Amino acid sequence: MRKKYFASFISHIYLLLLCFFAIFPLLWIIISSIKGKGELTGNPTAFLPKVVTLEYYRHVIFDLGFIVNIRNSVIISIATTAIAITISALAAYGIVRFFPKIGNILSKVLVTTYIFPPILLAIPYSIVMAKLGLTNTRIGLVLVYLSFSIPYAVW
Repeated sequence: MRKKYFASFISHIYLLLLCFFAIFPLLWIIISSIKGKGELTGNPTAFLPKVVTLEYYRHVIFDLGFIVNIRNSVIISIATTAIAITISALAAYGIVRFFPKIGNILSKVLVTTYIFPPILLAIPYSIVMAKLGLTNTRIGLVLVYLSFSIPYAVW
C-alpha cells in the first residue's frame, strides 16, 4: 500500500514539474510585457518588475488598431461560418437524398482536394480577386475562406 502512495506521489510531482515547464514561458512573457522599457532591456533576467506599466498594452490596443482588427476578424469568421454551414448542409442533403450513388464518389473527390496545400492557390486567388476588384475587402476574404471550408463541410 505504501508503494502505491509513493508511486502516486512521484507521478504527481513529475506532472507538476511538466506543468511548470509548460506554463513558465507564458508567465515570463506576461511578466515581461508589464515591465518598463529600461527594465526590460537593462536586466532581462529579473523575474518580477520593479515598476509595473501597461504602456505596451495601451500601444497595441489604441495605437495599432487592435480593436478594429478584432472586429474585422469576428465579422469575417461569423459570415464565413454561417454561409458555409448553410450551403454545405443544403448541398450535403441534396447529394445524399437525390444522388446517393454519386454521393460516395463525390465525397472522395471532395476529400481529395485536401491533398494539395492551400498555398498553391494563393497566386490564382490574388489574380481573380484583383480582376473582380475584391482585394482588401471583407467579401473577398469571405469568398476565399468559403472555397476552403465548403468542400470540407460537405464531406
